[in-house]
Amino acid sequence: MASSRETVRRVTQGLLLGSCLLLLGACSTAPGGKATTSSSPAASKTKTVIVGINPQDMVLNPATHTLYTVSDPENGTDGSVSVINASTCNALRASGCAANTPYVQVGDSPGAIAVDQATDTVYVVNQNSNTVSVINGATCNAQRTSGCSRTPPVVRLPENPVDIAVNQATDTVYVANWGNGAGTTVSVIDGKTCNAHITSGCKRVPAHVTVGTGPAGVVADQSTNTVYAATVAPSGAEAVSVIDGAACNATTTSGCRRKPPSVTVGKGSAKYNVAFAVDQATGTLYVANWADNTLSMIDKTSCNATVTSGCAEPSHVVRVGGRPDSVAIDSATHTVYVANVTDDTVTVFDAATCNATAGSGCTTPRSQLMRTGKAPKWVTADQATNTVYTSNGDDGTASVLNGATCNATVASGCN
Repeated sequence: MASSRETVRRVTQGLLLGSCLLLLGACSTAPGGKATTSSSPAASKTKTVIVGINPQDMVLNPATHTLYTVSDPENGTDGSVSVINASTCNALRASGCAANTPYVQVGDSPGAIAVDQATDTVYVVNQNSNTVSVINGATCNAQRTSGCSRTPPVVRLPENPVDIAVNQATDTVYVANWGNGAGTTVSVIDGKTCNAHITSGCKRVPAHVTVGTGPAGVVADQSTNTVYAATVAPSGAEAVSVIDGAACNATTTSGCRRKPPSVTVGKGSAKYNVAFAVDQATGTLYVANWADNTLSMIDKTSCNATVTSGCAEPSHVVRVGGRPDSVAIDSATHTVYVANVTDDTVTVFDAATCNATAGSGCTTPRSQLMRTGKAPKWVTADQATNTVYTSNGDDGTASVLNGATCNATVASGCN
């Protein structure tokens, strides 16, 4: 078995027998792993739901109003993906937060997760199994759960895959292969022949593109057909490779043989992943710098697969909380949300004034904070319900926060 990378998305310090979905409050685990609400007056109306041990990444499929949350027991057993109804468990409605959630069994040490809406497929990276699980989102979602009990097919990959992204423009799945710190590749999987409905391509050895040493994050920008892959050197120096998605994808691999150019950003940790978020409104790629407690901002209009003139330009930087681990964009409110692992907070700032080309809000940020559970590892925003979700690894919870009252322009609900 491959050695574990202190979990794909941050090591947890204390594990519960079960984990809960938390609505603006605190929860605990009763004997037998049953979730209970806190007895404190402030949390008396809190709703909870068990989602599994040690929640890692989460992803929202807005088409089915389903929030998928990865759980990793970290004890050598297989992990799982919980299925939460975002229509009934959100900032304004909590009826769905009180029910036990269905789940899908995946591989050993799952962490990263991505959705291909075109095929309704959920892909989950299993680090220690060296696989990607391929889940049928059409039969395993918030409304339909018949397929959740089935063991999903898998794609076999090089050692220690740690992050995943889908480019729906080419129906290609990209996977960063950390390789216990010595990996150098991003795998290129054909989403047309390896998905929830067609699995013939899942058994094929995928193509790959060589980047720097220690790939630790990947994101696809469909608007420019660019794939950005982050590497972290042993010294902590982060670099972002700029891959041409038009020449290196599931059907065209000629560009995969060329090593892509790279951009130097901040400082991370060789033990942890690098988080990305793409803001189409401002043309900004946000990159989390774990060790620097900052975000770097790359101008993707001048640093992409076809235009690289801006790749050498110094990027704007904004200081956030302790150990930023995930970034989410709510384009409806022009808000950036950043999960800060060691501060137990989410930093909230204005994307319109702090981006790759506008820095006024970065040097004198009017950032706000949201309080979460312990060690928020992932953050995602649901624009349909104005809800911000975080998965909190160290207390086995996920927080459900109100984005309508805490965003770039409204601070009444911020802490």
